[in-house]
Amino acid sequence: EAERNGRVFKVVYEGRLGTPKKIHRFVEPFKQYIIDQGHSDFRFMILGPAEGDQGEKLQEEIERNDAKSSIIYIPKYLTSEEMREIYRASNAFVFPTSRETYGLSQLEALSCGTPTVAPAGNDWSTNVLPSMANIKSYPLTFRAGQCWSSTSQRITEPDHDWEGACHRLLWIRNNYNNAKKITGEWKEYIKDSMS
Repeated sequence: EAERNGRVFKVVYEGRLGTPKKIHRFVEPFKQYIIDQGHSDFRFMILGPAEGDQGEKLQEEIERNDAKSSIIYIPKYLTSEEMREIYRASNAFVFPTSRETYGLSQLEALSCGTPTVAPAGNDWSTNVLPSMANIKSYPLTFRAGQCWSSTSQRITEPDHDWEGACHRLLWIRNNYNNAKKITGEWKEYIKDSMS
């Protein structure tokens, strides 16, 4: 049913659903590469208030992909204490945004010991400071699409490797002890580097 070995694998994203982020673009890949492949133990919780029509777009994508039982959206800010508890109770954090200003959510998740899947790439890492994307050797990344065209125009929907992001989530689930070890090592690295 919905559980694997009696456990649900909890994936979380927390942050403002700003118009440039386009979080709704990750719904279909999550359904296609995880849920439709028989991994019904996964649950994806998206937390954060939406700007403009981003909440409606997210809900529409969840409904269009028949993913209500696998993807939950809670449209509100939570306190720092609530978020710490959610990060610690989650098995993984995914950062499926098309554009980001600072990328602090992924650093917060990692600081709570939550394995974190984040985009990485030349355009992306110059666009996100500070973030996991700037740490080139962090192993739980997926290829970020190009954010800028050759004529210096911003690409609003970069072609991220969503399948790769989903494969990273599956790897974490199947290699959880190794993922926690990697997370612990990078948690210390970031703590030392950014303090």
